[in-house]
Formats: sequence, C-alpha cells, structure tokens
Amino acid sequence: MSACVVVGPELGGLDSEWQTLSMSYVAAALSAPGQVKQTYPPWLYWLSQYIHPGIRSMWRYRRRAGELLAPVLGTRRAAVERELKEGRRKTGGPREYEDCVQWLLDAHSSYGKTLTPDQLVQDLFVIMTASIHTTSGTALCILFDLIDHPEAVDEIREEIVRVQAAHPVWTRQALGELRVLDSFMRESSRMHALTQYTAVQRVITTGPWVFKDGLVIPTDHEVAFPSYHHNMDPDMHPDAGKFDAHRHLRKRTGPDVHKFHFASVGEDLIGFGAGRHACPGRFFAQETIKLMFVHLLMGYDFQHTDEGLKGPLYLPNNLFIVPNPALPVLVKARAREVTVV
Repeated sequence: MSACVVVGPELGGLDSEWQTLSMSYVAAALSAPGQVKQTYPPWLYWLSQYIHPGIRSMWRYRRRAGELLAPVLGTRRAAVERELKEGRRKTGGPREYEDCVQWLLDAHSSYGKTLTPDQLVQDLFVIMTASIHTTSGTALCILFDLIDHPEAVDEIREEIVRVQAAHPVWTRQALGELRVLDSFMRESSRMHALTQYTAVQRVITTGPWVFKDGLVIPTDHEVAFPSYHHNMDPDMHPDAGKFDAHRHLRKRTGPDVHKFHFASVGEDLIGFGAGRHACPGRFFAQETIKLMFVHLLMGYDFQHTDEGLKGPLYLPNNLFIVPNPALPVLVKARAREVTVV
C-alpha cells in the first residue's frame, strides 16, 4: 500500500520490481550503517561506498530505481503541463496524479529546483524507510488488540457499513467518519505503542536550556520523554490499565471534535512526537491503516491459535516494542467482502 501511494500503481503493484527494490533498500539502510560503524574507524567511513557490500548494494538499488522512475517522472511533468494549459492548476481542479512522485515534483518546482530521477529516488527511499515497518508494525498491534477485544469488532463493522453507504468511494472525508475505528486505533497505540519506552527525543543545540522550575540541561545533551509512564499515567488517562475502545471518542466533543484522532499530537499521547518535529507522515499512516482494516474486518475473521497464545504478543527491541511477527493467527474469509477503492 505504501508503494502504491509513493510511486503510483504503474510501479507499486504487488510483486513489482519496485516492491523488491524498496524493501531490499530499506533492509540494507537499516543494517549497513551500523555494520560500517562496527567495522571501520570513522576516518575510513568514506571508503564504505566502495568496499562494504551493504553500502554498495544500496547504491545499486538506487541506480536501478532511478532507471524505473525516469519515465514516471516524465509522465508527471507532462501532466503538469496539461493541467497548466487547461487552467486546472489555477482553479484547483482535479489533478491527474496524486502520489509522492507528484508531491515531490510540486515541492521542488515551488522552490525553483529541478527534480532529477536520482534526487527523486533518494527522497522516496527515505519515505519508504520511515513508513514501511512503522505502519505495518502499528497495524499488527491493532490487529492483536482487535483479536483480544472481539466485542469492539461488530461495532466497527457496523460503522464501516454505515459510512460506506453514504460514501461509495473511500475518500479522506469518509475515512474521517470512522470514529469508532479511529478511537480503537488510538487506544491500541496508547497501550502498545512501538515507541513504548521513550518518545520526543531532542538534542540541546543552543543552551544550556533552563526550565521554569530551575532544571538545567547542558548543551549537546540528549533528552527524551518516558512514553510508557505517560501512556499509563492515571492522572492523564483514568483507569489507564484498562483497554477502552471509546476512550478517545468520548473526548471528541464540543471544541475538541477535531482533536484526539489517531494522528493527533498533544499532551495526552506523544507516540508521534510533539511540536513542529512531530512525525509528518502520521496522516498518511492513519489513512493507510484505516483502509487496511476496512478491507480486513469486512472480509475476514481473525483469532489466535492455541499455540500462538503460548508465545509473547510483543517483543522488546532496545527502546521499542514490536509485535511478534512469528505469532500464528487464524484467518477465515467472511461471506461478505468489501472492495476498497
């Protein structure tokens, strides 16, 4: 799903070469830099692009991806020319393409820069590295919580049917009306956030930083907030140890009707960060995950196996927790399935 939004359906289809390239690049990008630091002294890092197999593979993936994206970038430029000629750009009319290739082209053009295939590849691979594992990991946490709280599944399905009857095509507005699902997703992120131990990491670049209570943090020191303690604070979340699917839905009343949705950042949850450094892709993740569960919940039933219940649902990984990707789950097709447009 990330690939389809990032590069469009012509390259991002299932089992496409782009899928293989992007996943291979992400795997190399997450492992090769650490290997370089363990293998070479800092003054030899620059040689890694020539001698380290992981770094060399990253360059190889990047070159091939540039070859695939060059014609796509050409079609986007041609589309922009047509839209300008027809006046659609000035009037806000529908655009031919809505994906990251188009967005990055528009962003570079707004700064008077020419977007090259190589620069496009660099930007897209950064987006893929940031989005693939976080989105899939968060979705798996939500799936585990749905299995553990079957009483919420029927209500979410009823909401999906009701919203789809009013919106035959799943637009962002339609997805925004899935408030019960949204509240469930946010509660799952409170109880089982990937950033369960720390969040809102910062480096003091100009200091020392002095807080109102006199606490001093020297320059070049790193700070972070304890995410788990914040999420389980009873003063912040009454009855914090209980999974409450409607907890965040109840908050969305009056002036707060547009707050406390899954991608919101604020004082109650800090998993997406805070302030102007909050995760810029959180809205993309929100829509992607909702589309996934519209399809999964309407098309399938899920439950743990007896053997699966013997294994841990979540695994600690440094300052993160990850849902156990090896846990077996039983999946059964339902009689009614929905098509996600």
